[in-house]
Amino acid sequence: MVLNREDLSEDSTLDIMPRWMVLCLIILLIPACQDRSSDEAYISFLRKQSISAKDFVLDLFKEYDIVILCERNHKEFTQYELFMDIVGDPYFIDSVGHVFTEVGVSNLDTAINIFLHSEFRDSATLRREVTSIFRDIDSAPYWHCYSYPWFLTQLGTLNQGLNDRKVSLHPLSVAFEWSKCTDADQYRSFDQSIVNRDSLMAENFMGVFDRLNAGTNTSRKALVILNYKHAFLQDHRFLGEITHNTGRYLANRYGDRVASVYIMGLAIPEAGHCTIVKDGKWDHYFEALNRLDVGFKLKNTPFGRADFDVIPPDSLQDFKYQDQFTGLIYYHPVEERYFRTGWEDFVTDEFRSEFERRMIIFSDAMELHLSKEEINNHAAINSREDMQEYGNTSELREKIDRWKREHERPGHE
Repeated sequence: MVLNREDLSEDSTLDIMPRWMVLCLIILLIPACQDRSSDEAYISFLRKQSISAKDFVLDLFKEYDIVILCERNHKEFTQYELFMDIVGDPYFIDSVGHVFTEVGVSNLDTAINIFLHSEFRDSATLRREVTSIFRDIDSAPYWHCYSYPWFLTQLGTLNQGLNDRKVSLHPLSVAFEWSKCTDADQYRSFDQSIVNRDSLMAENFMGVFDRLNAGTNTSRKALVILNYKHAFLQDHRFLGEITHNTGRYLANRYGDRVASVYIMGLAIPEAGHCTIVKDGKWDHYFEALNRLDVGFKLKNTPFGRADFDVIPPDSLQDFKYQDQFTGLIYYHPVEERYFRTGWEDFVTDEFRSEFERRMIIFSDAMELHLSKEEINNHAAINSREDMQEYGNTSELREKIDRWKREHERPGHE
């Protein structure tokens, strides 16, 4: 409802109401009017957006040398289909060519790129090479996400059809070699030595990126895939502690050459709990306007000026979305964001004893003390490919649909 001048005429119902009742009515109506005004701002802006998520990211490379993508949950496979669409585009191959990932120990950089730049006689040989790399990709005994070996496989396959310019992949995580780790004490010492993983990942990026740009007349570019807070362009507080972010380190070093893009997903309003950003209202906007594959810049937009709620709010900070990210992508509704875990034949007969050795070292160092049966169960699970939805998909859908029902109420414009 909007109060018009005609509503305040002499014969208006408001005119014969006590003044205190009129005041109360107006106070009650103000929030509703503000909500509708906010709705209109978001909807008006979204109606004008038509650039796909893929094209939005590719266009950013015409303005920025480093584009960070804030990955959703590591296990979510749907987003990796988008990543592969971006990387496989001829513009990316010719003008960018380098992908950096949070996942993967940095000491495997050489082995990964020897693999990616090699020729393979058949897909079976390529897959065996992927599996071999994948077994050593993490400082844990296994990495549970299907997306990484799938991405490696797709990049290897893509490069088979390319000539001079091939795509390279650079892992950024803390260096670790299972072949040199002999006992739980050694593993525990490694684990306790990691004080600020974000700064180490930033240093690893800078070392490779600066080397790629050394002695060249043209600027090399990079796509960087970082999960959650690592992609934030500013540090933030979490549970009272300052949390340093790789994105902030890169922004400090390279300035306006860096862009970071939020792939809209789940928020973490408190430790150990995931929910949907803006309580589902933003998802409602995108779904209502059929903007299910879209990207846009955030600065000076309704989305950019909104309070940042991907992390718990802190009384000492007042971040807006445009403070932490350059752009935003909406890519597929929540029901279409599938999790995929495991990798077929991850644990084979020839690798089983080594897998068990790693599991014993890791479990003893972390004081888990797993039994042989539990270790075998881990081997079975991680050698089996599985697909599933978010565990709380129905809860998230209910939050989104609540806004749909609200906007379908009689009298709601």
